[in-house]
Amino acid sequence: MNPFLQATLIAIAYGAVLFGIIKLFGVSYTEITKNTTNIKKGIFLPIGIGSIILTIVSAFYGWLTPAFTPPTGFTAWWMWAIPLAIMVGIIIRFRTAKWHLFTRAGIWYLVVGALFVGFSEELLTRGILVHALSQPYIPQYLVMLVSSILFGLLHGMNYFNGQDRKTTITQIIITTLIGMSLYVSYIVSGTLWVPIALHALFDISLLAQGNAPADTSRKASSPELLTTLVFYAGTVVAFIVILVNNLAA
Repeated sequence: MNPFLQATLIAIAYGAVLFGIIKLFGVSYTEITKNTTNIKKGIFLPIGIGSIILTIVSAFYGWLTPAFTPPTGFTAWWMWAIPLAIMVGIIIRFRTAKWHLFTRAGIWYLVVGALFVGFSEELLTRGILVHALSQPYIPQYLVMLVSSILFGLLHGMNYFNGQDRKTTITQIIITTLIGMSLYVSYIVSGTLWVPIALHALFDISLLAQGNAPADTSRKASSPELLTTLVFYAGTVVAFIVILVNNLAA
């Protein structure tokens, strides 16, 4: 079977199974940080179960080992500015985290659940899908773009679990750009563990603010906005440089 077709089928199956598990636990996406029970049933249990299933399937089809080493492609030292900017933004948000709003159990479920999210989504999109797309006839910029769009679309399921259409569309666009940033973090670091860690910490730093996962009413500080601008702008520049490099090759 064509690698991309196989990876796409795995992604679709994973999304369907995960959505079914989420609906089974019955916690709306907009309510997952409301209390400890919701964090447990809305993040920890469904994503934990999904992560185990995805790991087993990935190992069965031989995707697990190659997923953690990026395929060859254009990289440059200045691309490190992107994961570093993401990390600085995470640190800034941790300084304003509202841990007092959560119970000890809630914090544990939140942190471990976010680790499951980072692991499973990165394994699927930056790991399996990127490797499936990395064929001699597919240029790197398309690998970066398509895998990131699929990452963004994965979050579209939140619309079917209580999130409004406008917020979901905004989330898809933002997560697509973040996916491109994580792609750069993957290829420049040489290991999938870097985007996994950044993804998980990014989610924890947002959820620890005590807001709904996609709450756009939270006012970010000036330093946080600056770091966000740096990694967004850096990602766009990285994409353009990779595009030009591919076209010139």
